[in-house]
Amino acid sequence: MRVFPSLFTAACLLFTGTPVFAAISSANIQACINVDVAPLAPINVNFIAGSGTDQCMSASGTDEPLTVDTKGLNCVSIGNVASSADDDDNSCDTLPSAWTLSYHTDDYAQSGTARTSWAAESDELRDSVSLKETSPGTQICPEEANCDATSQDWDHNTTPDIYIIFNME
Repeated sequence: MRVFPSLFTAACLLFTGTPVFAAISSANIQACINVDVAPLAPINVNFIAGSGTDQCMSASGTDEPLTVDTKGLNCVSIGNVASSADDDDNSCDTLPSAWTLSYHTDDYAQSGTARTSWAAESDELRDSVSLKETSPGTQICPEEANCDATSQDWDHNTTPDIYIIFNME
């Protein structure tokens, strides 16, 4: 929920058209592939940060390659991803922030997608990201380790590392 913390802020918005406080959430995204057995030959994976269906995001990270050659987690930094409270038509005041991370192997034999929803709760001073539409077994974790979570939250105005983990067969 995006709320104005004071009548002063609302008045500034009314008279200037610019909010004094813009609630955004930001995290450094680590994209990971989890494999139960070490591959016989290295697997080249391509992560795609963002998609045409994303909305209300001010930073989307960067596309990154990853070579999967060991059992367990194999991760690469996608970079900073951040929601946005500003856009040309003020629709971000009412629409949720949404960002997508996807991957595919070089031969496209395996792929996966994680669509996420971002929120900055200015009244609670907490930010969060939640998995909304994902490939089976996808997790979102606070550290480089498997967890059983579909959302993470953190203190507002901090930028934690968040791990989006895809399980590859």
